[in-house]
Amino acid sequence: MAHQRQVIGEAIVALLTGQTTAGARVYLNRVEPLRSKEIPAVVVYVLGEKSEHGDTAPRELKRELSVDIEALVLLDDSAASTLNDIAQAIETAMSADPSLDGEAGDSYLTGTDIAISQEGEQLLMSATLFYSVVYHTLAPEATADGDMDDFETVGAEHELVGEPDVFTVEDPYES
Repeated sequence: MAHQRQVIGEAIVALLTGQTTAGARVYLNRVEPLRSKEIPAVVVYVLGEKSEHGDTAPRELKRELSVDIEALVLLDDSAASTLNDIAQAIETAMSADPSLDGEAGDSYLTGTDIAISQEGEQLLMSATLFYSVVYHTLAPEATADGDMDDFETVGAEHELVGEPDVFTVEDPYES
């Protein structure tokens, strides 16, 4: 079974495919350089995450995943306009489905960077949209065979305030 990070990355790729002028050229964690015929393109990078746990049994982890969505176009006189159109389409698609088809609790844009770079002999302009994706998972099983120890102890406190309720019941059969 794939980790939820992978599932979320795939959900973002599916959401963005066909939504921009990049068409089907939307990739997940691509490291191979893009050729000029593959541009414009969108690359989704599923990066690190922060997690915290609650006091629940079984233990639930609240995770906040960092996702960078990079749009790339060839540098020419219309690159800035084309790149802004792609970025707008990405923002619109992501805003329309913040739960990523039910795979996350929420996702939101945290920032955008614009850059010019060179890949081989190609000059590129890119927009990287930074997203935070919040989701919950149960902590992995504690043992290799999947069996967890039985629940044996719990800490509980209570406090009685005031006098206990006292009431009288009449016996309807007593004469």
